[in-house]
Amino acid sequence: MPLLSFACLEERAGKDEIKPTLRIAVASNFRPAMKKLVPVFLKSHAIMIRWQSASSGAIFNQIIHGAPYDLFLSADSEKPQKLIQKHHATAASLQTYALGKLVWYEPDKRHPSLLTMKNPPAIITIANPKIAPYGKAAAEVIKKLNHKNISFKKVIVASNILQAFQYIHTGNIAAGFVAYAQIINLELKNNFWVIPSHWYQPIKQQAVIVQSAHTKQAQQFLDFLQTETARKIIREMGYDLPTKTTGLKGNEHDTR
Repeated sequence: MPLLSFACLEERAGKDEIKPTLRIAVASNFRPAMKKLVPVFLKSHAIMIRWQSASSGAIFNQIIHGAPYDLFLSADSEKPQKLIQKHHATAASLQTYALGKLVWYEPDKRHPSLLTMKNPPAIITIANPKIAPYGKAAAEVIKKLNHKNISFKKVIVASNILQAFQYIHTGNIAAGFVAYAQIINLELKNNFWVIPSHWYQPIKQQAVIVQSAHTKQAQQFLDFLQTETARKIIREMGYDLPTKTTGLKGNEHDTR
């Protein structure tokens, strides 16, 4: 299985300096946040970072087959924990770095809400609930809506949350459930509705250090993600955060 390429995604710590190179694999939905986080981190750390974004499932398979990553930022909690079980990652490093937020996105509807969803489009889309954490959350919401006598005639299952967003954003499908992080920077003011977080199980996006030669540098980046500077960026990019008082594996949210 070919390794994912790091081309054009390298952040250097300094010119003509030999520095440790930290290789990070990042879930696709977290790519915009990562682009803001890495330069801030490098201002105070003399290392080089090469990072690649892809679906969490693809990254998981690459790691299993020997991809040379040092750190994995997943879109869920299942895959990092499976890597630990398979002895491909360090259990003590596991942490929740963000909590995903689900939204109903309907470009042609102004101020969609639970009330407007009582007359939904004939066709909607969600990410595959069998493999995508946002798809699983969407399926939970649809089940809850069924109890409120709201149903959808046809649900198109996208392979991942990015494809679901593209179906809607390009006009191929009228509406569906996507990640808040996908639309927060699109200057969309009134055509989405943030689903109440208690309608679905928390979308814990967890990170873990892969068995590598750069454990120290990987831990430094994990520690950085828990600083107020990084947490502010993550929140601004459309995520909730785990509260520090309950520990990084806790279920409570910080939605400030």
